[in-house]
Amino acid sequence: MTAECCQAFAGWPGIEMMRDGHFVANANLDVVDERCAPLDYIMGASRAIEIDYLTSNNFAFGGINTSLIFRACDIARWFRPVPFLSRLKSL
Repeated sequence: MTAECCQAFAGWPGIEMMRDGHFVANANLDVVDERCAPLDYIMGASRAIEIDYLTSNNFAFGGINTSLIFRACDIARWFRPVPFLSRLKSL
């Protein structure tokens, strides 16, 4: 259970960056090894990126590794206004 909690907590900043459309740079990444995949590494300074999916990986000792994949969604599509709340505002 602890590993899952850590993973959820680690994914939170990624979800916030995905929602805001602005990602911070990778810490301590100055040079990408030529054997690494040709990915879009964020180095040096943060920048604006619009993405639909986000992967959050968590690697722990003892082989307890987890990955979560988040998908952006239109929040208005999933949550409809509750009618009685509009009446409360008028009080």
